[in-house]
Amino acid sequence: MSENEEQPAKKSWWGEGHKWIAAVAALITAVAGIFIGRSSAPQAQPATPATVTPPPATVTVTAAAPSSAAITPSSTSPVNADPGVYSSEDIEWGRYNLDFKKPIYLAEKYIAPFYLDLVAYGEAAKLAEWQTDSLPGKDECASAVAERGDSRTGELVKGNIVCGKTAEGRIFRIEVLGVSGNTVTSKVLVWNK
Repeated sequence: MSENEEQPAKKSWWGEGHKWIAAVAALITAVAGIFIGRSSAPQAQPATPATVTPPPATVTVTAAAPSSAAITPSSTSPVNADPGVYSSEDIEWGRYNLDFKKPIYLAEKYIAPFYLDLVAYGEAAKLAEWQTDSLPGKDECASAVAERGDSRTGELVKGNIVCGKTAEGRIFRIEVLGVSGNTVTSKVLVWNK
């Protein structure tokens, strides 16, 4: 090279400053997003145990007899509002089999949310969304399931009612009480066979 020829100017790593600024800003945004996402995520709520109150007992005391006092305990049992009810629970949906008095998870046979739909896995149940503004009874739910029962509902919103029939033949009704994110809470009523 001769002295008259121009040499290309060397660029320092700061020569591309606008690219560095954009890269640093993107990194800060990503890190901030991770921390904000973690801090705003819902906290796991411990399950609140159901309190069982023993039925009140009635104790009758009679006047003293010449030999001893007579005490006769008699138990007053709570009256079941509907003897045809197998179980009634308010639940936050996970994976449940409704053929148990207290719904539990049973591998390969359960109902679970998929996004905001309910899906019956492994022939656990047939489901049918209730189509009117009334609260169906056992017979209406059985009829709805017989007509249009399927393994999946549409997207659920608060106020939806879903009828169903379990693998063991129990008719049930699900009243959707709330939907938040991917969480569905509901009142589940299962009738006896």
